[in-house]
Amino acid sequence: VLAWACYIFLRPVNPLLSLLGAWLRLVYAGLAIVALFNFLYAFHLANLPGIEEAYKQQQVLQLVNARRFGMHLAYVVFGAYLILGGILICNSSYIPKILGVLIMLAGLAWILTSFQPYFFRDYDLSWMMLFGTGELFFGIWLLVKGRKIKESEIMELKNRNDTYSLIH
Repeated sequence: VLAWACYIFLRPVNPLLSLLGAWLRLVYAGLAIVALFNFLYAFHLANLPGIEEAYKQQQVLQLVNARRFGMHLAYVVFGAYLILGGILICNSSYIPKILGVLIMLAGLAWILTSFQPYFFRDYDLSWMMLFGTGELFFGIWLLVKGRKIKESEIMELKNRNDTYSLIH
C-alpha cells in the first residue's frame, strides 16, 4: 500500500522514477519477508525434539545469520528507495526540498549502516540512524500538509513548472 501511495503522490514529478521507487519498495518488502522466514524456521528448528543439541544450535545460528544478511540486503534496497524518493521530492514543486534532502540522508544512513559489518567494522555508524528523523518529518508533513493537496493542484503546479522551465 505504501509503495502504491508513494507512486501516486510522486508520479507528477517523474512517472518512471516514481514507478522504479515503488518497485524498490516492493522488493524491500519481499526481502524482509524472506528474512523473516529464516527466523521462523530457526524458531521451529530450535523446538524440534529428537535432534542432537549441538547440531540444532549450529543450524539455528546459521539461520539467524542468514536472516541478518537478508535484512542487510533489504535495508540497502530500502536506502536506494529513500534516495530515489528524496530526489523526486527535491524535484517536486509541492513538497519542501528540505524534506527531500533529509530523506536522501536517511537512505544513505540505511545503506552505510547495512554495509558497516562488512566494510566498516572498526567504525561505529549507529549515530547515522539519527538521519532517520527525516522519514519522521516527511510522515508528519504528509499527515498535516500532504493530505490537503489535491491531484488537480499537483498537476497545475507541475504544468506551471514545465512552462517556467520552457520559458527560461
